[in-house]
Order: sequence, then structure tokens, then C-alpha cells
Amino acid sequence: QRPLIPALLRAALRIDHLACEAAQDVAVAGQALHSGSGAEGAARSRHVGAQLCIAKERWLQALALAVVLGGARGDAARQAFAQQRQWVATRGLEGCWAWKPLVDGKRLMAPPFQVPRGPRLGEAVEAQLQWRLEDPQLAEEECSSRLQELVKS
Repeated sequence: QRPLIPALLRAALRIDHLACEAAQDVAVAGQALHSGSGAEGAARSRHVGAQLCIAKERWLQALALAVVLGGARGDAARQAFAQQRQWVATRGLEGCWAWKPLVDGKRLMAPPFQVPRGPRLGEAVEAQLQWRLEDPQLAEEECSSRLQELVKS
């Protein structure tokens, strides 16, 4: 991407920096939601959750954009939007962008995990997010068990 283009658009349209970034995030997430619409199960949950993490509070706009990019119009678009929104709610992904790790960094560095500071610690935290996106009802005990397996490898 060309970094100058967003700056020129902002200046020409007199849009503040945060609003411009938010619009870009909605566009990116909406396009990705549209292109990943064929996924199923945990893969779908992870994909949708990742896009919600990009769009954050504007996830409904991204979802609406994805529906329109899919070619739906009028009542069909409203119905598709409502179905997708209900799926996100039922799956438990609303607010996933604000989730904290079930096992925080301080606990990861202590026994029984003993993950050293640095990239491994970041990987353990990121793995938790991915597991939770796949299964938003993931219990802390199951997460701890998976983390122990992860740090052994």
C-alpha cells in the first residue's frame, strides 16, 4: 500500500486521522469477512473473530459491508446481515477484541509454565487468543492444559 494515499484523502476530505484509520479497518475487515464466508466450524470462528479484532466496535459496519460485497440487496441483505449478526452473538464472539488472556504473562512466567520473557511469552499469549476465537467458551483449565503442552514443545 502507498502510505501517501490515505494522507491525501484525509486532507482532501477533511477527515481526522482516527476516523480515516477506522474506515480503513472496516474496509479491510469487511472484505476479509466476505472472502472468508465459506469457512466452517472452528476455522470460521477464528476467521470471523480475527476480523472483529480488526474492526473492533465498528464490527457491525464491517459485517454490513461483507453482506453487500456478497451481492445481497434489499430484504435479502437485511436477512443475511441479521443471520450473520446472530451467528456472532450465538458463537460468543462479541467483544473478542477486548479479551484478556486466560493465563496472563505473569502466571505464564511462573511454575508450572515457566515461559521466559520474549517471543515465547508472546506466542503463548497469542495462542490463547486463537484458541478462544475457535472456542469462545474455552475454560481456563483447558487453556492451562493446552499451554502446558505448548511450552513442552
